[in-house]
Amino acid sequence: TNAWLTIQDDEAPRAPFPFYEGFESGVWSNYWTVRTNGPGRSRLLNPTNGFEGSRSLTMDSTNGAALNEATLTVNLSGQTSVIFRCWTRDYADAAHAMPETFVDSTNADGIAVSADGMTWHRLVDLAALGNRTVYTNLVVDLAAFAAGKGLPLTATFRIRFQQYDAGAYPARGRSFDHVSLTHAPPATST
Repeated sequence: TNAWLTIQDDEAPRAPFPFYEGFESGVWSNYWTVRTNGPGRSRLLNPTNGFEGSRSLTMDSTNGAALNEATLTVNLSGQTSVIFRCWTRDYADAAHAMPETFVDSTNADGIAVSADGMTWHRLVDLAALGNRTVYTNLVVDLAAFAAGKGLPLTATFRIRFQQYDAGAYPARGRSFDHVSLTHAPPATST
């Protein structure tokens, strides 16, 4: 059976915009909901596996296949310019492609967004990146992506980071670091 362990505060506040998370405190802020099944682990690890600094969000499994999800809830209400950035690293994680859309959860590696917390839209398919043994910078115009999908930027907009595999860090798994949501830089004229 797939038993889920969910850590969630139903009254959890939403992250403000602009937003930055480097995970250096080693403690989950209340903007995050963490969910794993089976032997999965989503941890804020130290020592020195972060892109910069000493910590990162690292997902793996102690023994057997597991899905790990860390979902950020952020207030994007009224925003028209939102750039999503993060760094990610792969530790020989087996590739599990993320579908373009899914409901609730899916056994895949990727980053997805949701305006309602139920229907998810793939933002980045991490399986398509292949094995990246060094940190890779991901940058997406989130406002343009959401507009293209017909998704409103809501006061409870969600961004989910997820990993599915069967192996323990540092031999397997995935890390995320330096997650940010900012305004797009102003256009310059030449």
